[in-house]
Amino acid sequence: MQEAQKRGLDATPEYKAQIELARQTILIRELFAEFLCGSDVEMRVWPGLPYPLGAVWDGRGVNFALFSERATAVELCLFDHPDSAEPWDRIQLTERTNHVWHVFLPDVRPGQLYGYRVTGPPSPELGFRFDSTKVLLDPYGRGVVV
Repeated sequence: MQEAQKRGLDATPEYKAQIELARQTILIRELFAEFLCGSDVEMRVWPGLPYPLGAVWDGRGVNFALFSERATAVELCLFDHPDSAEPWDRIQLTERTNHVWHVFLPDVRPGQLYGYRVTGPPSPELGFRFDSTKVLLDPYGRGVVV
């Protein structure tokens, strides 16, 4: 903020609009998370599409698609904060098309923190090191929060 003030950016209408939008986005995310975590309403889960890979917002929700030829089960873990040790929701992916596990969540918005737990045959000699106790990053993800 001090750097922006030095350059006079804090006075521009564009800068003020960006800050206000960021504040509103944070407020909406907090309210949304509180609504989902603090209620008995279940997350709507739809089959989704196998393409494109990754987590993709389409204006109505987020489609999650993950390729794994050897996986026997995939669980999508949704987190409400980067420091959360446990996800606030876990969704078993039941749809699979040509080795792509997929699901569509109309109640999820861009910026949702997530990871996968993947189960499969333990065959380290073949390079398969499945461990469903580990939360994995999305190899098609567009960003990482630390």
